Amino acid sequence: MRPVKKFIQLITILLFLGFCISCEFFSNTHKITVIFSEKSPWETAQGKNVWYLLRWNDPELGICEKYIPAGTEKTVIEVSKGGMTVLAAYPAGNGTPLGAFVTIEDVVPGGTKAKLSYSDGAAAEILLKAESFFPGVIHGVNAGKLSCTMAETSDGDSWRVQKNELFWAILQRTLGIDSIKILPLLPVSLYAVPEGFWISDTPLRPGFRVHSTGTIELSGFYQGTFKYLLPSENLMLVIIGQESEVYWYITSVFPDFLRIMDTEGSK
Repeated sequence: MRPVKKFIQLITILLFLGFCISCEFFSNTHKITVIFSEKSPWETAQGKNVWYLLRWNDPELGICEKYIPAGTEKTVIEVSKGGMTVLAAYPAGNGTPLGAFVTIEDVVPGGTKAKLSYSDGAAAEILLKAESFFPGVIHGVNAGKLSCTMAETSDGDSWRVQKNELFWAILQRTLGIDSIKILPLLPVSLYAVPEGFWISDTPLRPGFRVHSTGTIELSGFYQGTFKYLLPSENLMLVIIGQESEVYWYITSVFPDFLRIMDTEGSK
């Protein structure tokens, strides 16, 4: 009787698993487990967790958003089937994002995983921007190849590309290697800057130290926005690169602005 009982138990388990898989197979949606595998430099430098704004595209619902409490290591979203899903997670709501891509081939019964990384953040942001402007336009784009080509073209800094030209190439469906062009570098002179180590909001760009003189010459900027935090003084430095000039300003931030709306993180 014991072998028969074990056989019945095995059949029951297999039927249950088959039922679960078939439910997901016939469902119009699938679940993606989004994994926060990399920490923002603002987190590691302060020993504090940061909340995130997670954005992704849904073939039926358009661009979706979800607040992610500080300390969250993974979260589950439900997405309509039918196309590639692009995800971008913004530290403290507007920091340099991490990104991930889930293609139709990546979807597996029982759960699909998407691991966020800074290396895919630039491509994710520009793809979501194009998708919000023209729904469905990113389907057919090889997001992984795009992200790698952006990084290779710009010596590892995938943000250093002409974003407007790339954006229009995606919209016009003319995306190719010639669509990815590198931006020229610009210097910046800072003065009367509080002393201390200013932390970049992305590991793709190092921070820098200002000594007692309060003056420092920096290079390597380009068209875009760069943010640095001085936690000891609750200050943020924002550097804005334009076509041929660089502007900057310093603003105060709340002591716990990285943890605003924070609740106990989910594991």
